[in-house]
Amino acid sequence: LLLAQQARQAGRADEALEYAREAWQVAPYAPGAQLEYCISLLAVNRNDEALPIARGLAKRFPADGNLARLLAISLARTGDAVGLRELLGDMVAAAPANLEARVALARLAVQEGKA
Repeated sequence: LLLAQQARQAGRADEALEYAREAWQVAPYAPGAQLEYCISLLAVNRNDEALPIARGLAKRFPADGNLARLLAISLARTGDAVGLRELLGDMVAAAPANLEARVALARLAVQEGKA
């Protein structure tokens, strides 16, 4: 995982993906391997492959706001406006002071012509 993170930080997204994929294949249920693989997939715009991983992580760790953000990014990149609206609504309901989620929800409404 460290090699994947280092490669990604150095701007070598394809190399990072290979390292992350290898780690994920060795330990497919390890949250760290899943997270790094998901991030690496998003970095190379393989959004459809990243979405189920992000969804699974967010479901396993519902209190982790970073995983909720990762899922929101995945939903947005795959064009799932309904899923994104639901997720952001849940985030706001769980933490009304979550400014990031409130702004994203408002922007989504504007994009959909509902604001």
